[in-house]
Amino acid sequence: MTEEIQDIFDEIRNIMQPDMDHTARYHALDTLLLRALKDRTRHSPVDFTHTAARLHWLCKQTGHPPHPLEVFRARAGRIQKGLFLPNGEDEAYDLKAVCEGLAAFYQTHVPEDVQKRLPRHWRPAPAPAEKVLQAKRIRITVHRWDEHFIYGKDHTHPTEQLLKVEYADETDRTFADLNGQLYEGAQLNLLSVKAIKAEGAYPYVLKPEMLVLDPDFLIDITALCACIKPYGYSAYTHLLNKFAPPARSAAIQLGNAANQFLDDCVNERFIQNADGTTEAKLYLRSMQNSFRFSPLAWSTLPDIDRDFFNRCEMQFHHIRQTVRNSFSAAGIDIRQTEVELEPSFLCEALGLQGRMDLLTRNADKLVELKSGKADEYPYRSPKEEHSLQMALYKEILYYNLDRRREQVQSYLFYSRYPGLYAVDVPRSHIRRAMALRNAILHIEHRLRRGESRTLIEELTEERLNVDGRADRLYTRYLRPRMMEILAPLHGMRGVEADYFHRFLTFTAREQFRAKVGDDRADSPGGFAETWCCDTQTKQQNGNILTGLKLHPVPDEEGAVVRLDLQLPEYGEDFLPNFRQGDMVMLYERNHEGDNVTNKQFFRCTIEEIHPERMLLKLSYKQRNAEVFRPDSLYAVEPGYMDATFNQAYSGLFSLLTAPRERKELLLGIRPPATDPSVRLHRHYLNEEIDRIVLKAKQARDYFLLVGPPGTGKTSVALKSMVEEFLSDHPQKTLLLMAYTNRAVDEICHTLSAINPAPEYIRIGQELNCAPDFRTRLMKHVTGDATSRKEIYEKLAPVRVFASTISSLCSQTELFSLKVIDVAIIDEASQVLEPQLLPLLCATTPVNRGDYNLNRLAIGKFILIGDHKQLPAVVSQPREMSRVTEDSLQAIGLTDCRNSLFERLHRLNSLQGTEGIVEMLHRQGRMHPSICEFVNRNYYNGGLDAVPLPHQQEPLAFGIRPDDDRWTAFVAGTRMAFISVQADEAEYYIKSNKREAETVAHLVHTLCQLHSRSSIPFSPCKQIGIIVPFRAQIAMIRKALAERHIPNTADITIDTVERYQGSQRDIIIFSTTVSRPYQLPILSEPVMTDGRELDRKLNVALTRARKQFFMTGNETLLRKCTAYREFLDFLSKGQILRL
Repeated sequence: MTEEIQDIFDEIRNIMQPDMDHTARYHALDTLLLRALKDRTRHSPVDFTHTAARLHWLCKQTGHPPHPLEVFRARAGRIQKGLFLPNGEDEAYDLKAVCEGLAAFYQTHVPEDVQKRLPRHWRPAPAPAEKVLQAKRIRITVHRWDEHFIYGKDHTHPTEQLLKVEYADETDRTFADLNGQLYEGAQLNLLSVKAIKAEGAYPYVLKPEMLVLDPDFLIDITALCACIKPYGYSAYTHLLNKFAPPARSAAIQLGNAANQFLDDCVNERFIQNADGTTEAKLYLRSMQNSFRFSPLAWSTLPDIDRDFFNRCEMQFHHIRQTVRNSFSAAGIDIRQTEVELEPSFLCEALGLQGRMDLLTRNADKLVELKSGKADEYPYRSPKEEHSLQMALYKEILYYNLDRRREQVQSYLFYSRYPGLYAVDVPRSHIRRAMALRNAILHIEHRLRRGESRTLIEELTEERLNVDGRADRLYTRYLRPRMMEILAPLHGMRGVEADYFHRFLTFTAREQFRAKVGDDRADSPGGFAETWCCDTQTKQQNGNILTGLKLHPVPDEEGAVVRLDLQLPEYGEDFLPNFRQGDMVMLYERNHEGDNVTNKQFFRCTIEEIHPERMLLKLSYKQRNAEVFRPDSLYAVEPGYMDATFNQAYSGLFSLLTAPRERKELLLGIRPPATDPSVRLHRHYLNEEIDRIVLKAKQARDYFLLVGPPGTGKTSVALKSMVEEFLSDHPQKTLLLMAYTNRAVDEICHTLSAINPAPEYIRIGQELNCAPDFRTRLMKHVTGDATSRKEIYEKLAPVRVFASTISSLCSQTELFSLKVIDVAIIDEASQVLEPQLLPLLCATTPVNRGDYNLNRLAIGKFILIGDHKQLPAVVSQPREMSRVTEDSLQAIGLTDCRNSLFERLHRLNSLQGTEGIVEMLHRQGRMHPSICEFVNRNYYNGGLDAVPLPHQQEPLAFGIRPDDDRWTAFVAGTRMAFISVQADEAEYYIKSNKREAETVAHLVHTLCQLHSRSSIPFSPCKQIGIIVPFRAQIAMIRKALAERHIPNTADITIDTVERYQGSQRDIIIFSTTVSRPYQLPILSEPVMTDGRELDRKLNVALTRARKQFFMTGNETLLRKCTAYREFLDFLSKGQILRL
């Protein structure tokens, strides 16, 4: 028996302890089983959209009967929800199912001592329950299928016999394409199901009205309806739309303004002094609101003229009159006091999500605003895609809120005319739309399987224009837009095509895992865990806050923009995984069964979070405070947006359409150029900085700066570059970017240190910007502007812009106003290539005056980073992201998870290009004794101390004769390891009580040492504690609290990912791991510059200025190469074994 399986059965023995209650026992068993399933399927080529699919596949591979495990998982789910109380016999047989399943999966046997405690034989199966003849929804895992029937299992109510589902017959072929779309293990929702008695092996045949493929992969209703074109329905339109550049037009801006008009008109009664206010003044107020929301869009669109504003005013008049008169008309009766604006829904049943324009509180009236045209021939009527959008919203209300379809009145409001149309769509059209959704999911599945080349070949005009239109509208307007995307896709060749397809597959796989989940052990899963995961697991992961009392906070106009939530007492072991700036979902939760898929939710951003309360800012303000019920309880869960992936897809396409010189540069076809004749205007901190700034200035295309820990890559190098470039030319414009908001704040701090400080604008949201720099936000700089001309005048003198990469990707209108001469990207080693492409390949209509760079929005770019520190977060395994194409390896691309920074660094090594890459060598953070290990093992001895005083001084405590062994060790050791054996009886293995107590003892001793030496000490500012698991944070806080150490409650305890970019005088690293399977979570070694290194360990070690302490299980850690090297590096006096 291997050590791995021994460890698993040790966990089983702990779970079998009699002092564990049944809920905790079932949760522990289910968690263990899930981890084993992920472990044994992680190298499988199959997509697993649900745990049931993993179980089915693994049982088939091993020949193990799945039914006992299916029964166990169904029972565990009901127990977690409080719907079932198991007896001793249930627990015994469920334990037997798990033990025998684990033994089969790992090809071993159940240990004898465990086997003796299990039943020898299986109990007789209970008689099958009487089949329910109708069901609203059944989810099955597909086992097999033929042309007419699907055979699968319902994992909620498992039976040994497969369910037989009819999906196509001679009279109804709507879902017949599932025959080519299904795959073994696929998840399928059966909706509005009837059970028909049959003869033969299957006593019943299920006949659903609709079938939903991969329902956990939610598709936005707007994106689905965008595949319904005047020339026909086609899932290939979804693929085409992935690559379409972000749409910008006067018509879209008019639609955005119309939504603002609807908001203001519906809530006109809340506006102060509205009575007697003229419509002209109300219109002006509403336009100003729209202008403040998107000043760049209003300022840069070319087709906004007097006629456009006349149309805006007309739309406002139509909307206001309709709200005031038509809404209250007989038969419609929409009361403004009962209206909710922009309500959002997630519908797992349909595999859809959507945000409506207007819904009444009891969900019986629904309005969707359209500012564009309706169908006008042969008579005016709603467009088909708009009608289907409304019909699908009604389906969501039916499946989420149990609102019968006939109870919901739905209206399409065309404000152009105006026209308020009652919508009634035939069921056949809705079923056809859902079949279209399944076809889209099939394309997504093929992308993940690496079939992008075939899909692009299939993406032809004939497959898009399914109706075969050839009229004037199609040939003059619709076809040219289509061909603008098709032509570059079909024209790519060679390395360009290899690059595009490799990253397209990689991005599709990452998006899938973000939505559905991944294979990593103990991973909290994807967004689908919101509805697939039980509440207890979400609470253990810190991903849900329940029992919240809500108090609306009105603004100066009485509108609800913020919500103050009172948090209950969750217990000392609970640690919420929420931070300021996080996007979250808020919904009513008064009962255990309430969740985000059967309630409306509000998108919010966390403005403040404290132990007792939380302040949220609504994404869409509600002027009607009655929307929020004061007698209800609420819950908060993490939100999710596809924006990052959408930017990556459009970024890949932008490479195909980029100017040739930029495309060839990025693909390694053209080497970067330099101009050695360029000279500096002044000198900087030292000769090294002078050399680096000069090289950056001489680079014509790009420059790479490697900034190891503590070398001042932002505060010194970036600052010096900015000073030099600004002094170079009076009109030169700089763009400073980073991946995280914290890094952009650091850039802003650096700009403030320049004398004189340059005028700059911070692009982004207020909550994601440090308070000191919020006055620099675009909305504050342009806040009082009331015209396009004023925007131009306010932006004209600004020469520096700072932004996160994501924020700028969503506001590329800036490039229509400003040509960027130099873009400096900090943290570049944490950014995936497709995330940068939308910016590096962007073009501008502004005349640059430089022929070689004409049309490029960004001229030269400088990447600052360190590929030996933390990379971008990637969820797919390395076997999937690894690059095998010779053409791509030749340009430095070996793994899609590597950053553009790392690839260009490797490419320049391959090509031997000079003057493009430099490295900072002088670090002012770590004492040389702390730096020595990473310097020797990771940086080839290339780091030197500045030196600063703390890098030269000895430890200040001194060892006294009466000090015990522990105190002397802490007082006299600069870098140390404390060996701590985990408590074998401890079950919850994401925390380690003994290590937590050791950490608290360390903190206590450090405080005492500073006190006795009369050295001023602030633990919360000078001590940092790093852990790999969030659960250990709570365990350490509990241990600190038990010691009653003053001023330690606010010590920052966090994961290494959150600590990158930070530093403390003293770092304590609690490795926490107690099981071998956790080592890959702690350590992820990669080959970099010809050597295997651990980036996480590098970051952890290099956060410390004066002392570093690591705690952990020495025997276990020595099984990991990086930690074994570290332990071998330490002398005997630096290791303390407790």
